Amino acid sequence: MNYIIRTAAVLACAVGLCATPCTAYAAGTANSAVGPGRVASVETNYPDTEEAKQALAILTDLYANETDETMRRIAVDTSLAAICGTDPRNGTVNTTDGRLGIIGVYPKDPSYFYRVVYSALNARTPYLVSGERLIILEGEQPTHDIAPLAQFYESAKAMKAATAGMGDYQKASYIHDAIRNRLTYEVSEQRQLAVDAWASGKTACYGYAGLFYLLGTYCDLQVDPVVGMTLDSYHAWDTVMIDGVKKIIDVTWDDTAETSAYFLLDEHALDGQRTAYTGDFETMKALCVSKK
Repeated sequence: MNYIIRTAAVLACAVGLCATPCTAYAAGTANSAVGPGRVASVETNYPDTEEAKQALAILTDLYANETDETMRRIAVDTSLAAICGTDPRNGTVNTTDGRLGIIGVYPKDPSYFYRVVYSALNARTPYLVSGERLIILEGEQPTHDIAPLAQFYESAKAMKAATAGMGDYQKASYIHDAIRNRLTYEVSEQRQLAVDAWASGKTACYGYAGLFYLLGTYCDLQVDPVVGMTLDSYHAWDTVMIDGVKKIIDVTWDDTAETSAYFLLDEHALDGQRTAYTGDFETMKALCVSKK
């Protein structure tokens, strides 16, 4: 079998998330352990099937305007793993759930926990921390076929064509209204991220925020998803640059309250009513674990 190859680095680690020390194996080096803290250069491989190539091409285009390289890699890699899984040559890690394949290795950063608003497709992605590196592992993959992603991509391309030539305000309004008209707020055990939310018409705040981020970015807006707390609950929303000025947009609250009161608010308009988590890794981890 042939493979699509991307470069990555695999780090071994022994962390408190596992009952026993975790051992990463370099791809192609059977049972050759990489000790804690050491780095082994390996290749990240995806099966060279037509489905994998099509999915990678779609995801690469959808995230082409994302300027944060780490989040672009995480979003593409985890979404692709939801369709194609991972190849054993990427390496594996022994965990209390058994030996899991490695999706990728990234800088340790609180923004990793924004993945539910960055990623196009939902995938259970356990992780390990080694020093300043984050190792994302495959969980219950693959969980999707390519059809919903391909259908979403066609909608995204149509939206990009429809908004071409519009100013920032008009683009934001068009995308905001398209999401509101398509979705109904619903919390479910199975998270409906951007692609699934678009297909089912149902999602919670992370789906609304994720859709505005993915469609807005694809249509050449500068959008940043935000996760944090309102006065009493976990929440996700977005900021967007409108003619060089940062604005808040909360499609969830506009849709559930049947209003436009949360469309393009001043950056500080909701100070005291919500807190964005952008700080330390442990605080971000605790928030996301407690709000599953």
